Amino acid sequence: MSNARNLANLLGAGTTITSANLPTNIAVDGSITAGTALVGNVSGRMLLDASASSTDVGEEFLLDGTDGSATNAGSKIVFEEGTDDPNTLLSTDLTLDGQVKFSQNYELNDSNTYVKLASTTISSSVAQIAFDASVVDSAKYDVFYCTIRNLSATNNQDDIGVRFSSDNGRNLIDNSGMHKYELVNGNDNGRNFNKAYHPIADDSEEGVSVEDGTDGYFYLYNAGSSTHYKSVIGHGMTENSGTSGNYYGYKGMSRLLWTAPINYIKIISVQNNLDRGTVTLYGVRS
Repeated sequence: MSNARNLANLLGAGTTITSANLPTNIAVDGSITAGTALVGNVSGRMLLDASASSTDVGEEFLLDGTDGSATNAGSKIVFEEGTDDPNTLLSTDLTLDGQVKFSQNYELNDSNTYVKLASTTISSSVAQIAFDASVVDSAKYDVFYCTIRNLSATNNQDDIGVRFSSDNGRNLIDNSGMHKYELVNGNDNGRNFNKAYHPIADDSEEGVSVEDGTDGYFYLYNAGSSTHYKSVIGHGMTENSGTSGNYYGYKGMSRLLWTAPINYIKIISVQNNLDRGTVTLYGVRS
């Protein structure tokens, strides 16, 4: 008979089972029923050996409902060290054959300074391109960077600008903005000041040709501060309306006399609407 069937006869009724009175290995033909818990060497493993067929070799153990509601049914028993800690499990390279899908937004913990938050492309008339509090998280980013590409207005001689808000667009912050301009292909320069918006470009050419459209960028500083005023600095370039082939570059600077954190940014045509272009907003890691 096997060691398991002779165990009671060998030890006697009521004998405490210890490593001293057990043989080195026990072969069991039937099942083992534990009154409380079955404790083993935590550094060892239990593997299926597929006595019926080779298809079960290496399979995992699964729970079959350890409580009345069977909430644990189908859960796995895991033996490898670190598999209960995703930081340990994913600390080395991981190759996946299929796709990885996330139900929520995710952020890569890497060394990239600029984190893309949102991008909007328009091809018909709109009053503005706006990024609200769901995107402008100034509790997380104190500096924002925004790029403007091929942006045009619905009419000639429109100015392109930016406005800001700390209550998700309900009220716009008073702005003190100015810009310097330079004719790229000629001798003309000057400055304009006391703008109620942050200027990107003036007198933009309206149309859909390859020449026109405003390009530029700006930085917003101290966006998350509750004690400091906000600064905005950027550049823009556009074909000047009425002087075909004349291109002007602009350096814009603004001071927002406002201490509350910013949570809303919108790009506008000061006189009319926007009808074409792409605006992309980034958060800048400190």
